[in-house]
Amino acid sequence: MDGTADEANVAAFEEHLKKSLVIDSLRIALDELLSGCFIRKDVADSILQEACLQYRTLLMSNTLFLPSHYMVGHLEHYRHSSEAWTLTVKDPVIALCVNDAILGMIFVSPLKDR
Repeated sequence: MDGTADEANVAAFEEHLKKSLVIDSLRIALDELLSGCFIRKDVADSILQEACLQYRTLLMSNTLFLPSHYMVGHLEHYRHSSEAWTLTVKDPVIALCVNDAILGMIFVSPLKDR
């Protein structure tokens, strides 16, 4: 494989990363914080850049296993005890899937419409 193909693969990976469920959800949350004037644009950009870097490192390292299921919904309450976290989620949707591209099709588009 030549250098051009490698660069194209890296560019495709980076584009897929930016469209992933995790990063897109963070982007939506940061946009809401920006629109409410809770954070500055440079802070939001810095957070998003660091999250992309950390997520890319996680995916490239292959030393950690990604979960076999995901859940999305509206977090209503949370509590931490010495043993565990308790999360109360309104309207949960659970996907038993490990393919991030499929999850993006299931969850990302409907969440943007809300």
